[in-house]
This record gives sequence, C-alpha cells and structure tokens, in this order.
Amino acid sequence: MTRSEFNAICFACGLLLLGYGADSVAHWRSRQPSDRYARSDSIFFALAEASSTAVTGAVTLHPDTTTVVAAAAGTTGPSRARADARIDLNTASHAQLVTLPGIGPALASRIIESRERLGPFERVVDLQRVPGIGPAKTSRISDLVVASN
Repeated sequence: MTRSEFNAICFACGLLLLGYGADSVAHWRSRQPSDRYARSDSIFFALAEASSTAVTGAVTLHPDTTTVVAAAAGTTGPSRARADARIDLNTASHAQLVTLPGIGPALASRIIESRERLGPFERVVDLQRVPGIGPAKTSRISDLVVASN
C-alpha cells in the first residue's frame, strides 16, 4: 500500500467518524425529554393534590394502573387496592386480583387456576401453594385479602 492510498483511507475513515459524530449530536439534541420518571412524578403530584384537597377516591396515574389515596381514613400513600375493601381470594375475579400489589395478569390466572383445581383457600397463607407466590408476597398482600369459607 502506498503512502497516498494510506492517506486516502485515513481521510475516508475520518469523514465517516465525523459524519457519525455529527449525526449523534443531532440525534441527541432532537431527543424528546425522557419518560423515565413520569410515573413517579405523577404519583407525587397525585398525592400532593389528594392531601391538599382531602378527597378520598381513585386517582388515575398511568394508563396501566389506578392508585387509591385514602386521605379521609388517615392514610396517605399509593395503594393499588382499597384499604377498606378486602378482596376475597375464593370469589375474586381476574380483574380484582390484578389490583393487588405484585400480582400481575399471569399470577392472577394461576391463583384462579389453583382455586379451581385444588379447591378454595382456607387461609391467606394457602396462597403460597400457587407457583410464584412466596412468604414475602403473601405478607405484602395479607392485609388486602381474606379467604372466606
């Protein structure tokens, strides 16, 4: 390879890198603000609004979830299920189970399947027979659910 060929290749590589750098800067400048904290910000603003107006009710924070703020009951904080209405594990629908913290659509389906296959839950601790539910998750939702006979 001659010196002039080497210089031509180096020049082409330099132009390529310069173009890539300019494209990266243009992309960085045109980027929309990050949506990373949108959900946590909406929770903060909803709680601030609820505590200033002292209204109890459902506040829509994100298209996927509804958060209930129980200001009148003396508790302010996000909760995906009402503190005054416990969900019965033996009669709850899929939609009701999904409102519990840590219970998604797949886990709600497994709870219903376990209830139909093995019979009703006698105690809340019996939830641990469902794959994916352990002691930590059971203790997390134990105040929000009940197992009626």
